[in-house]
Amino acid sequence: MRWLPWLCCVVLCACTTDWGDAEERFTRAYAEILVVRQTVADSAQAAAQVEQILHRYGYPDEPAFRRQFLEFARRDPALLRRIFDSASARAELLLDSLRRQ
Repeated sequence: MRWLPWLCCVVLCACTTDWGDAEERFTRAYAEILVVRQTVADSAQAAAQVEQILHRYGYPDEPAFRRQFLEFARRDPALLRRIFDSASARAELLLDSLRRQ
């Protein structure tokens, strides 16, 4: 039941009117990156997994992901905060499911 508030946050963030495909793609990628950074101790292995995540979500490299971050930050800092909150909540849910396995 601990995950219920996080799930509500994710749903609310996803329902905002200014939440588009780019925001969703960035949020999913960032959530998975957070999980990798917390679960993989070997930095080379973590970097390789992060690169795979970026490619899976359509980012050719880390600088492209960074540029997307900067675009969100310039365009709407409040939106960027909601993206981070949503990614954090999703990462927590993913980590909880990994702990249960």
